[in-house]
Amino acid sequence: MAELTVQSTTQPDGTIVVDLTGPADIAGVGVLDRQLLGLSAKHPKHVVFNLAGLTFISSICMGSLMQFRRGCVAWGGRVTFAAVNDPVITALRHARLDALIAIMPTVEAALATA
Repeated sequence: MAELTVQSTTQPDGTIVVDLTGPADIAGVGVLDRQLLGLSAKHPKHVVFNLAGLTFISSICMGSLMQFRRGCVAWGGRVTFAAVNDPVITALRHARLDALIAIMPTVEAALATA
């Protein structure tokens, strides 16, 4: 069974790109939450979630991302989703998260908004 992997890299301008790969299901929420907790401690100004490799997203993982976004907004940061594939963007739109988080077609486009 595939597992969620989360990898982050810091860009020269301080933006953090977080690559999510695999299913963001109930089994992956612990992995996601641990990574988001570590990111929160850094108080980044901009976090881009690269969702190109995400095969599924559950409501519990959407909740984790929204909680992280609330923290970012509180310290003056922002969150952007990038390269979202069809099944995942359908779920995000159904949950109306696209009204709260900008969705860009590519990571490069998201980085250009910094």
